[in-house]
Amino acid sequence: MRRVSKGPVARRRGAPAMESTGGPVAGPGGRVVLGVSGGIAAYKAAEIVRGLVREGVEVHVLMTVNATRFITPLTLQTLSGHKVLADPWDALQGADIQHISLTRGIDAFVV
Repeated sequence: MRRVSKGPVARRRGAPAMESTGGPVAGPGGRVVLGVSGGIAAYKAAEIVRGLVREGVEVHVLMTVNATRFITPLTLQTLSGHKVLADPWDALQGADIQHISLTRGIDAFVV
């Protein structure tokens, strides 16, 4: 898993520096879970999903309840091609604990 940064990373005094490869999060055939939280930047998730899918990456989206106030799960489901998990306690998701099973075999978890 690589950390992607397009410039200097702000850090608090005394915190260790983080290296950036500048490379992709995952290549074609990769698997990424995108976490979307409630904030005005949530609308950017659609662009991120669209770009990753265009590059051949399998994208799964997890959203907080507050994120659904900025962008609908249906939008991200349509772009990703996978059901969006917006309620980790939804019993209709199957026998597996979905937010845990999604993390198995991923190349990156992006928030």
